[in-house]
Amino acid sequence: MPQAITTPALTCYRTYLQKELHQKPNSVNRALISLKRYFGWAMQEQFISYDPSAPVKLVGEEEHAPRHLEDEEEQALVAAVTNEGTLRDRVLIVLLLHTGL
Repeated sequence: MPQAITTPALTCYRTYLQKELHQKPNSVNRALISLKRYFGWAMQEQFISYDPSAPVKLVGEEEHAPRHLEDEEEQALVAAVTNEGTLRDRVLIVLLLHTGL
């Protein structure tokens, strides 16, 4: 029964997903968005008069610095494009690798 769910219960659920299950922000947000859509539907169908998920904020995304390829990874990429790709493909990959792109 959707009217039994409260905003604090949803906030605790978000915390549980983050702290106890150690889910990443995208996974937590996917669960929260599903709940928000469900409660939006329940309001539209007039099963509830208040959306308890409205005040619940989504989790901020983790920012990661771009990672560079290790020497072995670069060599494997060049070998793969040499064996499977065209000369144009190899030139593009080598150009991208040597210019830092």
